[in-house]
Amino acid sequence: MTQKELFETYRSDVYRMCYYMLGQSADAEDICQEVFMTAFRSDRANMTNVKAWLLKISVNQCLNVLRRRSNLRSKLTKHSHRLVSSPERTPEEQFQEREGANE
Repeated sequence: MTQKELFETYRSDVYRMCYYMLGQSADAEDICQEVFMTAFRSDRANMTNVKAWLLKISVNQCLNVLRRRSNLRSKLTKHSHRLVSSPERTPEEQFQEREGANE
């Protein structure tokens, strides 16, 4: 089976799996592309069940994305205080602070 035939035959199945797991069409499209790039680089000569193999790659790629999202959320939650900036001081306040330091 050529790469084009592989893609045309299984793209809807792979996309459906990715969309089901990720819930966002843009993410599903990105992962779908990654799945086929992985498949194109792999040796499929002795592959007996290509669809199951592609879906397994899809699930693993989606789980990686979900893990990264979870890690990002937890980091943002733990360190949210670092994301909040202090209010800007007015030029008058900055001037008064400098004047106070010079005295």
